[in-house]
Order: sequence, then C-alpha cells, then structure tokens
Amino acid sequence: PSPPADCSYHHLLALSSEAEGAGSDGHALQLCVKATAAATDTFGASSAAASECEAFTEALADRHVARMELSEAHRLRGNAAFGKQDFAAAEACYDEALSLTPKDAAALTNRAACLLKRSAWEAALADAELAIRVDPKRVKATYRGSQALLALERPLGARLMLDAALGRHPTGPERKSLEQLGVQVDAALASGAAQASASAADAWSTPPALSDADADAEEEEQ
Repeated sequence: PSPPADCSYHHLLALSSEAEGAGSDGHALQLCVKATAAATDTFGASSAAASECEAFTEALADRHVARMELSEAHRLRGNAAFGKQDFAAAEACYDEALSLTPKDAAALTNRAACLLKRSAWEAALADAELAIRVDPKRVKATYRGSQALLALERPLGARLMLDAALGRHPTGPERKSLEQLGVQVDAALASGAAQASASAADAWSTPPALSDADADAEEEEQ
C-alpha cells in the first residue's frame, strides 16, 4: 500500500501493520522509518509520538527475526524428511516455512523438488519461477523449473530458462547439471515432441550431476 496523502505517523504505522500481515516485512519497516520521521518532524524527536514509532519498529523487527528463525527450523526439518524420502512430510514442512516467509527462495526451491516427486508439474513450476524471481542466481530453482517445463511438454520454455541461468555464468557442478539437462531439452526440441510426463519422471529419478540428497535437501543452500 502507498502512504496516505497526509503521511501522518499513525496512518503510516497502520499501513506498516498491514504490510507485515501481508508478509512484506521489508516494506513494513520502510513505513516505520517514514512514520518515525513524520512524528519527529511534527512533534519532535523526544515526543510520545516518536517514542511510539520507535517501539512499534522494534517490536516489528523482533517479530520478523522470530518468524525467520521458526521458518528456518521448519525448512531444516523438511530437508531431513526429504533425506529419508518422506516427501509428503518434507512438503508439509516447507509449507509451514513458506507460511511464515512466503518469499524464501530456498524453501520454494525445495518444495518444488517435492512437487516434482509427485508429478505436480504446474505447482512445481510456480514455486521454481517465484524462487528465481526472488533469487535469480539460484541454479537449483532453474533446474527444477526446467524439469517441470519439460514434463509439461514445453521444451522451448525449458531451453529459455536454462539459457538465462547459463548466462549468469554458474561454475562447477551446477553448470554441468544445467548443461546435462539441456541435452534432454534439446532432444525434445529436435524431435518436435516433448517427453511425456511419465517418461520425464523416470528420467529425473536421479538428476544428472546432483543426487537427491544434494539437489533436493542440501542444507548448505538454506
């Protein structure tokens, strides 16, 4: 939401609370800064209004930190469940993490892996695309989004997604995994017919260059 025309501090704090409720803590904190400035300009730095703004800002920041910590705990439990191949439990953990931090690129990428396991191609693609928008350098999100596009018989989209990631010059195993998936994509393009979902699922049971444990539940990416 945009600040009201009068930019009074209490309206700005109300907007901040609304932004926090919508999962936009960054915007909420920006509004708190504006509220503090408005209160200071109008009533003075030592006024009750300025103190109210500062207290509101501190409380919001504390809630943000607590939410991030709880989200991380859910995400790590999801990684552990995925490592045990309990994909339903892993997906539930990532759901909990994302309910707290909706734009967590790591949780989105890992949930996309769970969705691929149960052939929920459209949902996996949506998670991967959002993860890429949040963090364009997240190669694993590109890999999973390309897998979903190939399963959806959209190899051109998969090729474009891979090319965008390769254009960011990833190195080592990540680049190799993208290039190897690109071979499958190019084969689908050359044949003029994309892989069917069932055969795609078979082909991706062990993604090239990345094991399930590394690609789908690697804690160091969190």
